[in-house]
Order: sequence, then C-alpha cells, then structure tokens
Amino acid sequence: MVRSKVGARPLGDRIIVEEVVDTEELSAGGVILPDSARVHPDQARVVAIGKGDKIDVAVGDIIHVAQFCGTPIEVEGTPYRVINYDEIIAVKD
Repeated sequence: MVRSKVGARPLGDRIIVEEVVDTEELSAGGVILPDSARVHPDQARVVAIGKGDKIDVAVGDIIHVAQFCGTPIEVEGTPYRVINYDEIIAVKD
C-alpha cells in the first residue's frame, strides 16, 4: 500500500487539497482584514488522490473549486479539504 505524504488517504473519487491562500492581510487602504472579511480562495493544490477510475488530475496540480465545497479536515495540525472529483471546476494551466 502506498502511503500519502499528507498522512491521510482519500477513498474512491475523492481528492485532498490544500487551499492556495493569498497572504495579503491588508486592504488597499492599509486596514488589517479579519478572516470574516477575506474572500475565500477558489484555488487549491492537489495533495492526495483516491483510486477512483475517472480522476485525471495529478498531485501538485492547481485546481479551481467552488468556494465552500468539500469537507474540512486537519491532519497533524495542517488544514485540508476533502472534495469529490465532480467539484473540480477547472485545472489551472
């Protein structure tokens, strides 16, 4: 069995992703933005892939997903989301 570097293995047509976060914490006027005021990212990096037969993305790909899709999980203190393959909107070139 191949072990994931993430420490978790998605099942079926599921994918584990990490959000690609904009580190900009200031507004254009220099005001610090609270988490609730920031736009949630729609990009994510694929970190683990299930063994589903229709998956055609690779670990490391940057994908576009709906903002609130998937199930948040935390593995060894690192936040990830588990999404279904069908929730991928596009793969970034």
